[in-house]
This record gives sequence, structure tokens and C-alpha cells, in this order.
Amino acid sequence: MLLAALLPALLLGGCGRDGVARLKEQRHPVAPAQTLGELLGACPLFTRVTWSATPQPDGGTLARATGIFNLDALVGRTIQGRTFTTQDRAALAKAGANLCYVLEYHFGRDDPQGRQVMQAVMLVTMDWTQPAPLQGDAMLREIASGAAGPVLLAAATDAAAYSRARLSVPERK
Repeated sequence: MLLAALLPALLLGGCGRDGVARLKEQRHPVAPAQTLGELLGACPLFTRVTWSATPQPDGGTLARATGIFNLDALVGRTIQGRTFTTQDRAALAKAGANLCYVLEYHFGRDDPQGRQVMQAVMLVTMDWTQPAPLQGDAMLREIASGAAGPVLLAAATDAAAYSRARLSVPERK
């Protein structure tokens, strides 16, 4: 009886390592000297980072890291003619929105090293989510550097504009 209960956990855990641990141990070409756990966990741009793993129908695991950006620290920052203002921050606060960086890896039975399947910026509230898939590693480079750059500031100002536009649309009844 005990063996029957432990067997699924062992199979999903990838021989003792769960998807979260595997993702945290992963290294990315942007900063190969650090694991993703070290890189994302120590980033001063985030208020917090959460880790999750979900079993997949193919027997693998989809592991996700989500970093919530500290938008208060971005207020007043200007890069390439774009400024994240107190009004931008207020629009996001009014929407109850968090701006997040999301990185997902798939760890398959035949692919123990895993592969990156998604990297995105997401605007998340209790009621809706607006993803913006990222092309390339520019956002992760800024995260690795620990400094907000043009990619993050563009994402933050775009998220504020999206929140303002969404808030000005009357709800349907």
C-alpha cells in the first residue's frame, strides 16, 4: 500500500528531483556562472519570486519561475525617452496589477536537462492576465544585471497604458 502511494511521486519527481528543484538548478547562457535559482532569487528588481511545477500528460513536468517586479523602484526612471511616472504606478495600483517576469522549462522523461518553452512579461490581476511573450533574452539580461533597462521600462510603461485603457472601458452587464 505504501509503495503504491510512493510510486507516482517518484515518477513525477524525476528520480528524486522535482521540477522546481530542476529549474532552480538550471543554468542559462545569459549568466552561466549562476543557477536560475541564484539569478532570479537574488534579483533586486523583484519583490518576490515564486516557483511551481505541474505534471504534464507526456509524463514530464512544466516548471515555472515567476518574479514580481518592484514597480515602486521604477518610478522616475527614464531610458530612451520613456519615463515610468507616479501616474503609471497609480494606474497599475488601481487595476490591482502586478507586472511579472515568467520563465518556463519543460523537463521530459527523455529530456532530463529540460528545455526553455516560454519567457514572457505578464500583467496579472485577480480577474485577468495579459501575457506578452518575449523574443530573445534582453529582459533576462537586465534581470541578471540587477538594473532596470529599456526593456523593463518599456514593459512597465506599456503595462500602465494597458491598465489605464482597460480601466476606462465600462464593464458589460
